[in-house]
Amino acid sequence: HDYWTANVCLEFGVEIFIPNYDPFAATNLKVINVNNIVPLWPRRFTTLKKTAKELENFEQSLDGRCPEFRNCCLKLRKLRNDLHQLFYDHNDDLKKIDKLIDFKQKLFDQFNNYISWSAGLLANNQSRQLFGFRWTSSIDPNNSRFIVYDIEFEICSTIYVLAMWLMKSVYELLISKENNKENITNNWKNRDYEFLIQTLRESAGMFQYLLERTKSNKYFSENDCDFLEPILRSYRNHCLAEAQELLFRLSNISWIQLKIVIRILQLYWAINEDLNDSATMMMMMNTTNRPE
Repeated sequence: HDYWTANVCLEFGVEIFIPNYDPFAATNLKVINVNNIVPLWPRRFTTLKKTAKELENFEQSLDGRCPEFRNCCLKLRKLRNDLHQLFYDHNDDLKKIDKLIDFKQKLFDQFNNYISWSAGLLANNQSRQLFGFRWTSSIDPNNSRFIVYDIEFEICSTIYVLAMWLMKSVYELLISKENNKENITNNWKNRDYEFLIQTLRESAGMFQYLLERTKSNKYFSENDCDFLEPILRSYRNHCLAEAQELLFRLSNISWIQLKIVIRILQLYWAINEDLNDSATMMMMMNTTNRPE
């Protein structure tokens, strides 16, 4: 594998990427914890040119002498953890649509807090430069060691989790309704279906955003894009297809229903093609010994 990622023993958490890392070899990285090594996509990160002064500032931050960087990391970690905690705290309470409606508002409020603050870091060039470094070891100059903390990639990862959670919560709600006989006499109102349709479309929009970022993001190689794009497209199309099926239930005009059915078939055909493409990529990765 080209790169490995290791957990770092720091309060705020920074990932260190080391090419061809050997956990049994001597290393001059003082802050590394090699107890939990997992493979990472190869060539995900490109060379980020930094001055000697910037590298010195970053090394100081690792020793706790750069409070601005440390506070940024702590703030970002807290916002992210608060958001993720919502997923786990309320995952079993959303068996009714009114619960999901109330919780979704709370979830988006928390997400907006996270995204607005992290986007502010992206807009500030001075702060942004603290979050990406390429550091060459003075002991072994031929074996470059990477220290990377990338905000943009983290934002995309969080959006992915949110999109998956929204899609999953709607699916489970629809399944529970179909399996719950008590709901037969208490049918949902049109606005309830409209809420679910809107939620699925929002999830599809998030997958579309990730798809566009994958194509333009400098941290992905061409092979990574070939693998990720069909998966993101299939998730997006699944959300759109489910939204179309709910729209079909609301419509009582035959020609509109026919157009909806045609659209659903087109989406599922596209999903089938994307799944075939992703399966082909998986086979290629397995034959080339490439990390998942």
